[in-house]
Amino acid sequence: MAERASARWRLPWEPVALAALLLAGWELGARALGIPEFLLPRPVGIVEMMATHASRMLPHLALTLGEALVGFAGGVVLGILVAFGLVASTFLRRELQPLIVFSQSMPTAALAPLLVVWLGLGVAPKALLALLLVFFPVAANMAEGLTQVNPDMLRLLRSYRATRWQTFVKLRLPHAVGYLVAGMKVAAPLALIGAVVGEFVGANRGIGFVILDAAARLATVEMLAGIVYVGLTGTALFLAVEILERPLDRWLAVRG
Repeated sequence: MAERASARWRLPWEPVALAALLLAGWELGARALGIPEFLLPRPVGIVEMMATHASRMLPHLALTLGEALVGFAGGVVLGILVAFGLVASTFLRRELQPLIVFSQSMPTAALAPLLVVWLGLGVAPKALLALLLVFFPVAANMAEGLTQVNPDMLRLLRSYRATRWQTFVKLRLPHAVGYLVAGMKVAAPLALIGAVVGEFVGANRGIGFVILDAAARLATVEMLAGIVYVGLTGTALFLAVEILERPLDRWLAVRG
């Protein structure tokens, strides 16, 4: 047990060390080869840009994060409800599953202009894009967790003449919690991507707007600073969902 706990504490430092090594190689390589700053900005310059322009960029990032969180919450709720429907009804599973797959086959970048035309330049189209990206991994994972239960446990509950509701609450739902969290971990960064893509298409605020404006001015350092802010925020969202996994695991262990 102590070894396992110790491994959990050591693990986060490994990717940090690898990232530091890659950034050092990038910095030294760019300097040694004399690559112009506008063509390949160096990590030190990007960090300086993030620090000096934080007061301007962070409010834009906060707006984008708000759009992503609205879409994430809506996508999680919708995904859970759809998963319940798919598992509870053969008719819904037969009718809805092809439509769900079709909806995920459409590229987000192609939907964004249409949503902007319909909903304007406000928060709504960005949040809706985030919702669409979040919905599928949550629904697919939740449905998988609700159906792939232990068949022996299922037979045991049937032998006790448990109702469908009792089977759902006692067996299917607890089993699906881990699958739900896995889907949410995948979906959390996708929500941010959906919001940023929406801002690329039509916005006058948000970190996506900042990146696009910097690209139009060929300000590559500023553009990469915005991209790094998005990457760090997406990582933070992933870790936030991962933090929820531990109390849920303990809760499931107690129930088990």
